[in-house]
Amino acid sequence: MKKFALSLCVLGVFLLLIGGALTSKSIQGYVIRSYGRIANPEQPEPEPEPESPQSTQLSQIGYLTMFSSIGFFTVAFLYNRNRRNV
Repeated sequence: MKKFALSLCVLGVFLLLIGGALTSKSIQGYVIRSYGRIANPEQPEPEPEPESPQSTQLSQIGYLTMFSSIGFFTVAFLYNRNRRNV
């Protein structure tokens, strides 16, 4: 395996681990959410809208990084396969 294909595989594994960590519910519990409102002491603060637990922005970023890691694995496989046939 050439260095280029090996570096793509290492990058793919790294992105797969990062994406898996971002999609886990235990990591998402530590994210600070800001709603962009300044509290007025005279008015009661409205309750924030609950986010759907299936698709938060952090999990979408995690899935995107996992799909990109699959792309890196595919490019490394095709590059290595092309080098063997030459």
